[in-house]
Amino acid sequence: MRASTTVYVLALGAFALITTELGVIGILPQVSEAFGISIERAGWLLSGFALVIALVGPWMTLLFSKIDRKFSLCFVLFVFLAANIASACAPSFNILLLTRILPAFVHPVFWSVAMSVAAASVEPKRSSRAVSVVFTGFSAGIVLGVPIASFFAGSNGWNWGFAIFAALNAVALLAHIILLPSMPVVHALSFSRQVGILRKPILWWNLVLQIILTAAVFSIYSYMAEYLKVVTRMDARSISLMLLLFGTAGIFGTVLVGRLIDIHLSATAGGFIALFAPTLVLIFLFGQSYPVAIALVVLWGFVHATAIPLCQALVLRAAPEAPEFSNSLFNSFGNAGLTAGTAVGGLSIAKIGIHDLPLASIGLLAVAALVFFLERRFCGQRSQRTLEAAAK
Repeated sequence: MRASTTVYVLALGAFALITTELGVIGILPQVSEAFGISIERAGWLLSGFALVIALVGPWMTLLFSKIDRKFSLCFVLFVFLAANIASACAPSFNILLLTRILPAFVHPVFWSVAMSVAAASVEPKRSSRAVSVVFTGFSAGIVLGVPIASFFAGSNGWNWGFAIFAALNAVALLAHIILLPSMPVVHALSFSRQVGILRKPILWWNLVLQIILTAAVFSIYSYMAEYLKVVTRMDARSISLMLLLFGTAGIFGTVLVGRLIDIHLSATAGGFIALFAPTLVLIFLFGQSYPVAIALVVLWGFVHATAIPLCQALVLRAAPEAPEFSNSLFNSFGNAGLTAGTAVGGLSIAKIGIHDLPLASIGLLAVAALVFFLERRFCGQRSQRTLEAAAK
């Protein structure tokens, strides 16, 4: 099979999974109203999912490390399909939370395997671009999945959002079954060799940076629908259109960052921080203006989408000798950051109000900038040269 076909099938799977994981962002207001709970409690549909991934991710990846990769990918998609059907029928919020959390246990397996397969399907110098194609599935999930779920939930009830998630996972599962070849693990790394990468200081620096950057991004993005509803005073249909615009801009951001990472990783990381900071300031200052908010959503989506492939490259290139375990650490720590960011955002809404929510993200981004500076200061140019060499 052509490598490009494999990469695009994996992108479809990523699209289905990320729509399930992040799609609830667009329907949190409907869930909150339907079950008579606060928006902060409804946010646990997102943060609870991410917390499970953060806790079990690397260990689930090790458990599946010797299993045929096609089987692993298809198994994850099947679990997501079944869980979304159960979520759509949930009679209470507690049961909905349970059915949401269960597929999170296998979610890390898909991402670690998919990233490794994508990178290995092309020549090494093009691996970041191949991975960025899979991440385009992430952006497409925001472009199409999240606003479509928001639209149907706003028109027909929150259950329809989960029905859409189930349908997407069914299509992705069929594509993986039909189009992917069997991919048995021929040279499986030992558990000790994989876990051994945890002794590398540069890896831990990048994992800490990833947590804080992800928290900065999701402390506001997790409540984007609520922010646009309360601060910008948009209705459900307008919010769906904004989510579509946000994700469309994100696709361009993902493609661009994939190319920039191949050129210079550390400069791209610094550029992201330098661009995201003024974006947050502008959201804080002009978020109440309807026409200005539209332009800000485009800029916000473009910058937001670059964070995840950037963090993945930082983590993987710090420990390229165990790619699947490195990707599982990226997934785990990224979801830890998502959990922390959602919690900080929810706490900020409760304490200072949703109008000032961008300030929480700005504070977290300042901490991320400090960590980035300290990493370069203490790890030195040798570590940076090692990271750049790994790209080649």
